[in-house]
Amino acid sequence: MLKKVTIAIVLLAAVLLILASVNVCYVHDQATGTLVWNSSEAYVFMDVVNRGYRLSYLKFVAEIPKDFLGYVRLPNDKHFSTVVVEVMPETGRRYIKQDLNLNSYSIFDGKIFSSDLQGGYVSLWFWSGTGFQLATAEEKKKIYDSKAFAPQDVTDVEGWSKRNLTCSNVNDFPIEVGGASLTVVRNCGYTGSIDSIELRRSGQSPQTIWNLTDRFHWVSKAQYQRLFDEH
Repeated sequence: MLKKVTIAIVLLAAVLLILASVNVCYVHDQATGTLVWNSSEAYVFMDVVNRGYRLSYLKFVAEIPKDFLGYVRLPNDKHFSTVVVEVMPETGRRYIKQDLNLNSYSIFDGKIFSSDLQGGYVSLWFWSGTGFQLATAEEKKKIYDSKAFAPQDVTDVEGWSKRNLTCSNVNDFPIEVGGASLTVVRNCGYTGSIDSIELRRSGQSPQTIWNLTDRFHWVSKAQYQRLFDEH
């Protein structure tokens, strides 16, 4: 009997050692969206944050009861990016900018501005139509002095309008661009499902112009390193 107990204890210790030494990696993806347009051009800005978690199997099992109690685990790593989709009556272009934590888009002096909030330092960027460029010190002073940044929707500011693509009761955003009537739709998913932006054109089938699938998902060690170490 004592021998069986000893063997069981040794096996349990071996299993615990393996669980403590082997790590798992998972990522939680989330995004906020902003639609900005005037009479001739329109853009959807999707600001994406990837939160990475690395922990042992043993610690992962220990964290399960905390999840049920509402405990929020801090990520080990974060990665930010912005996807810009040009919305046109015909096919638009798509741009991706890595390592920018943009938010709160604003119109000033005919340009679309946004702030990068990484590292405790606020840098100001503007959209050129083909990419993001750093604002000059003079532009930065003018826009902050004007208090132009505002979270709410705006209509016809210097010809531009803005809508926050939030997950709410109103997810359809009709716009007029280039003489055509278009509708931008945000289809909000829940953890583990699909979050997408759909473009509807008159007489055409709806087109998915952006999507974020499996917002909470397991990844291999190599995938984790590519996401968080190579940017």
